[in-house]
Amino acid sequence: MLRRIQAIVLVMLGMAGPMIPELCAQNGVLSFPETRFNFGEVKEESGKATHKFVLTNTGKGYARITDVKTTCGCTASDWSKDSIPPNGTGFVSVSFDPTSRPGLFVKEVTVLSDTKAGSHKLEISGKVTPRPKGPKDYYPFEEGVLRFQTNHLTYGSVYKDEEKTLSTIVYNQGSKPLRFIPPKSKVPGHLKPTLSKMEMQPGDTALISVTYRASLKDDWGFAFDNILLATTDAAHPLKKINISANLLERFPKTGPEAERPAHVKVDKMEINLGNVEEGTFPEFEFILTNTGGSPLKLRKVSSGCTCIIPAVPQTVIAPGESSPIRARFNTRGRIGEQEKEIVVICNDPSNREFTLRITGVVHRVKEAEGQ
Repeated sequence: MLRRIQAIVLVMLGMAGPMIPELCAQNGVLSFPETRFNFGEVKEESGKATHKFVLTNTGKGYARITDVKTTCGCTASDWSKDSIPPNGTGFVSVSFDPTSRPGLFVKEVTVLSDTKAGSHKLEISGKVTPRPKGPKDYYPFEEGVLRFQTNHLTYGSVYKDEEKTLSTIVYNQGSKPLRFIPPKSKVPGHLKPTLSKMEMQPGDTALISVTYRASLKDDWGFAFDNILLATTDAAHPLKKINISANLLERFPKTGPEAERPAHVKVDKMEINLGNVEEGTFPEFEFILTNTGGSPLKLRKVSSGCTCIIPAVPQTVIAPGESSPIRARFNTRGRIGEQEKEIVVICNDPSNREFTLRITGVVHRVKEAEGQ
């Protein structure tokens, strides 16, 4: 736009002929009187810090900033988008986000242009002062007026004859006292929660400990539960704590089962169903054989997909005997390549958990011609 206006003015003055070609042939030159800026101390809680670098086109032709590249932590929030005429000025605004970046910082900014130089380097620096930590930092999980140090107790491996206790700290961020109401709480029978105090004043903390009694849990392998602790928080009375554990069998070290343990052998670890039509229920089976000297006990047979429906006609397999795991695949709504799994947990010390795979390709049913 500026070139057009200038050309019109020069034409009116009778000067456009000799000067426009000369002007267009010249290169613009971007000059930065300031290429480094130090913010000094930047408080983390204050948010982004921004500085504007001013530039001048000291060349005889127009210059344009084509892009601005930044390194991690800073961004070019704005810059001159129009062409800059000779002796004209422009700018590049650079912002730095201090969130979670305590300490000294030095960041580089590259300004790209259509000038002969092509690029220019700018630099910002400073020191971020961490914001003071508060309850949200120490207790990041929120359940109404109650904040949790963690709301998921992960027990890891727990043997079925074992009890394990984990704890979490809670904080009352409300303006009123908070009281726990055990009779209204919902707690699975194998979990036993204990509270260090039954009433918490505003700003008060308490310790919640949960004992996992694995022998009372009717499951094997990965198990997930939750506890709902009832409170006097009117807007959010039930406080949920998630519980997860991997339930394992402890194998005997002495005796007949230790000397001659059960041992599972599977006829195949994967079945390929090939091409199947959507809406059908193809059936298949894996044959398990106990090649050990003690009864093979299938503790758990499960699938992560509801489309796989396993059936176990025999959960205990005598030494030397075989038994199938039968299943069918519900193909409804499942188009394309498929890969499903059945997880088996048993009392074979050398292979307590293994995965059986089912693969295939599901195709849509072709409609009859003319319909």
